[in-house]
Amino acid sequence: MALKESARPARPGRAGRRAGLALTVIAVSQLMVVLDATIVDVALPSMQRELGISTGALSWVVNAYVLAFGGFLLLGGRAGDLLGRRRVFLAGVGLFTVASLAGALAVSSGMLLAARALQGVGAAVIAPTVLALITTNFRQGSRRNRAFGVFSGMSSAGAIVGLLAGGVLTEWLSWRWVLAVNVPIGIGLAVLAVLSIKETPRRRGRFDLPGAILSALGMAALVHGLSNGHRDGWGAPETLAGFAAALVLLSVFVLVERRAEQPIVPLRMFADRNRCGVYFVAFALTGAFMGMFFFLTLFLQVVLGYSPLRAGLAFLPVMVCILVSARVTAQVLLARFGKKKPLVAGIALNTAALVWLAQLSADSTYLGGLLGPLVLFGIGNGLMFVPMTMIAVSGVEDHEAGSASSLFDAMTQIGGSAGLAVLVAVFGANGAHAGAGAAATLTEGIDTAFTAAAVLGAAALLVAVLFVRPVTPKQRFAPEILRLLAERQPERVPIVQDGGTFVSYAEWDRRSNAVAHGLMAKGVRKGDRVALFFEGVDWSGYAIAYFGVLKAGAAATHLNGTLSAAELERRLGHAEAVGVIHSADLAAPVLPAGSTARWLATVPELDGGDPTPVDVTITSEDIADILYTSGTTGPAKPLTNPHGNLSYGRGPGSVLQETFTSSAPILTPMPLGTVFSAGTVGIFALTTTAPILVCPADDVELMGDLVERYAVGSVMLTPWNAMRMVDTRVGDRYDLGSVTTIGIASAQLPGTYAEKLLEMMPEAEIMTAYGGGSEAVPASIGTEYDPKRPTRVGKPRPGTLLRLLDEAGRPVPRGEVGEVWLRTRAPKRLHLNPELNAATHVDGWTRTGDLAYYGPKKELYFFDRGNDVIRTSSGLVSSVQVENVLYDHPAVREAAAVAVPDDGHGQAVAAVVCVSGPDVDGELLRAFAAERLTPRPGAPGGPRGRRASAWAHGQGPEAGVEGPVRQRHVGAPAGLTGPPRGAGP
Repeated sequence: MALKESARPARPGRAGRRAGLALTVIAVSQLMVVLDATIVDVALPSMQRELGISTGALSWVVNAYVLAFGGFLLLGGRAGDLLGRRRVFLAGVGLFTVASLAGALAVSSGMLLAARALQGVGAAVIAPTVLALITTNFRQGSRRNRAFGVFSGMSSAGAIVGLLAGGVLTEWLSWRWVLAVNVPIGIGLAVLAVLSIKETPRRRGRFDLPGAILSALGMAALVHGLSNGHRDGWGAPETLAGFAAALVLLSVFVLVERRAEQPIVPLRMFADRNRCGVYFVAFALTGAFMGMFFFLTLFLQVVLGYSPLRAGLAFLPVMVCILVSARVTAQVLLARFGKKKPLVAGIALNTAALVWLAQLSADSTYLGGLLGPLVLFGIGNGLMFVPMTMIAVSGVEDHEAGSASSLFDAMTQIGGSAGLAVLVAVFGANGAHAGAGAAATLTEGIDTAFTAAAVLGAAALLVAVLFVRPVTPKQRFAPEILRLLAERQPERVPIVQDGGTFVSYAEWDRRSNAVAHGLMAKGVRKGDRVALFFEGVDWSGYAIAYFGVLKAGAAATHLNGTLSAAELERRLGHAEAVGVIHSADLAAPVLPAGSTARWLATVPELDGGDPTPVDVTITSEDIADILYTSGTTGPAKPLTNPHGNLSYGRGPGSVLQETFTSSAPILTPMPLGTVFSAGTVGIFALTTTAPILVCPADDVELMGDLVERYAVGSVMLTPWNAMRMVDTRVGDRYDLGSVTTIGIASAQLPGTYAEKLLEMMPEAEIMTAYGGGSEAVPASIGTEYDPKRPTRVGKPRPGTLLRLLDEAGRPVPRGEVGEVWLRTRAPKRLHLNPELNAATHVDGWTRTGDLAYYGPKKELYFFDRGNDVIRTSSGLVSSVQVENVLYDHPAVREAAAVAVPDDGHGQAVAAVVCVSGPDVDGELLRAFAAERLTPRPGAPGGPRGRRASAWAHGQGPEAGVEGPVRQRHVGAPAGLTGPPRGAGP
């Protein structure tokens, strides 16, 4: 399916523009902060002549900025966590801009130095806030990786840009423009930040004033000692005083932080092995990085005779390689190799480049001796800086991201100062004592300094190999995640039902503990199955009951009121449920005769006992749920869903975070008793930073009201209720502009509806989650809606592999239809029938039951699932629902249904069935299904409540065909225009 050119939006969606603006703000802010440390270097002689700055005070033009920057970093990071990151970022940009203007207008050395110090304070506020803004404004995945790539590229290239810009501005304009250039940039950043950056909420708590003062003074003293050491000597009184003051102040700082109720730097940040490893890597390699630029600038100007501007241009290859390498790392390598391998490879290349530079001689030329190692260094820096930055802030709770960012920035700042000081000392001991002007002797000292820098690189490489572990999801099971949240955020309300209230984390945890004890008192033991029956009326009771089942070590099977008596008996029998927990607001379901279920109970009947945690150990392979397939490869079949999949990589402190984590509320109009509802309660409510809003799936008016009333940021929809929102024009009556993410579950939304939905929610982007029609796949493919390719499904998420195979198990050529197989790192969902597992799981791959083909650029298009819910002349109809209805007929053994084009109705559902008995024909089955698809009085809305508008039947598979009917067997039924593109025989 493709949209006509006139129907395509002329411009990208506002959500895409907003994300692009946010990334621009982050990139330019980081570049401005980093380059300002070096941009004044070339301008120092001009400043000295015009303002009459003494030689001794001249170095303070640089040091004032560096000292204030390093001293206030920890304070700036914590301020963003407590006061709101956008608010603090704007304050930092404002201070930096005003200080830059004051410096550009300076009429004395004192005024210039004061302005530079204020610039450093502004930079200390901006730098950690910018890094933290990435985690709060970009979802986990490719967009966040791209943002980290841009941030890393700016961090690495900023020093080079500073040298180059300083030379250009000083030589062509005036030294004052070195500072004045920040004024229009700062104003532009402030405007763009207001338009594109989402604010984080203020957090209650006391500001750690003693810690803030001690950290600022201690860091400033340490940076001063390092800066003074290589200028006046390591034994100079001022140098020793700086180090002594730093030792005392930082020691007292640690003692204060250990006792502080809300420390400016939570010391548990250092408990993470990977984070400490990258802190050391940042410390060591930033020193080598700064040393490289210092000594190569010296070599280029003294030995090769380059002018300052030409010397700055000589570093351009490094900048280009850093930017390209960082982008490739962020968008390609991280998804394929994880974080550790690019980190180690980048450090190795950096170290090799430093060893290469240590071979310079007085006869070396730029092309022969410098270009090669510069390119190598640029590639390596881009490779390592992206994963290093991501590891530094990974696994950190959202409200502490600023503190983690400031620690990382502090390590780079101190590392740069310390490393440069040590390398200058090494150089002085081996080159400065020789005859002045001797190029060979100068080069010998530079080579020795590069050898020392290579030693720093080797140490960083050793730490990365031995101490940094491959970053894999930290396994936490759902009950443990709830317990941690109850400890850390006891009063927070995670779910709001129909605009009312829900229980807090603490109450949810306490009452589910009591339910677990109540279940165990009824004889429920680990491994037993308990059914849940709540419909859509009692989300709090459902959540408490569900987690009570999990905590008891049992598995939950989910029921709903649309199940017939026969299907209810079948599901209870499949699960071998020992009992049923039902809502106190609903009549208890009638247990079939001979059912294994021995009791019925409500939550109030179970949760009045012991609220303490139960003594049951849960493992990754223990069953959490009994789920049911959608029926696309046969009747709905039960699967086991293990705990390891339910909480895969999620929870406080985990590496992976939920895609829809947001500081704005999330709306999920999903019915209880479905596969998705279990995921909502078990995952979304435990990983988001805002409440989940729940409401009936068919009440689009309430959905619109909740979006407007709560300023909802993300909505999770099925194609059916998304299409209902469009058809009822709910956007005309409610303001839906707060929505930034639309998640489509179960199937892909038709392109024309996607376009209209985005018109109602102009700030949003559409994300489709696909996990396979068989539901046996424990992970999904995520895709963004693309107006140019409206039926494209997308590429697998990191860690997920996909292939298209024919019936013989061979890969299909591009453009031809094949069966979809997925492979993920998540635990498997297994059929209760072991024979089905042999056909579903083969050599680590899982059969989804769906058919698809690759487009010209290997974009994925589905043959059938993209139209699981279609729009016909009389309403909405689902091929999956038709298939399920057909299975209700006792003579139907196997069935498969897909949506196909129809001249009279646009689309219709075609089905092929295998039946037992000679008296069953297509007309009989059509009447049987049509009667069951007619809306029932009082039935909830949904695809099942709609009549199919077109029915046709054709010759099915030849007699004697064995095994389940799959979509590939559906040909061109009589009376229809033909199968979709690429349909099989």
